[in-house]
Amino acid sequence: MKELIENRLLELKEKPFSELVELEPCQSEQVSNNGKRVIVSVWKDEVGEGELRIVVQAYRRWFLGIGKMDPQGFLSSRSGEIRDLSKEDLYEFI
Repeated sequence: MKELIENRLLELKEKPFSELVELEPCQSEQVSNNGKRVIVSVWKDEVGEGELRIVVQAYRRWFLGIGKMDPQGFLSSRSGEIRDLSKEDLYEFI
């Protein structure tokens, strides 16, 4: 799942700020990863003037609703700066 998240993050980091602003606040899709069904969600919210938080979250269900959820993300500013989010920044997505 980590590679799936990192690939999606790379795609998003390459987009200009003007395209990131146009993303829906949350979008999800089901994908197959090594034969397993994974739900990949992209979260976008404004965290300050001219700054967006983008989080890619992958969830794989195991048994009886128990599963594994992994998030990674970054902050993007209107000026083009990108900063990866720390684990603490991602707690609400776990």
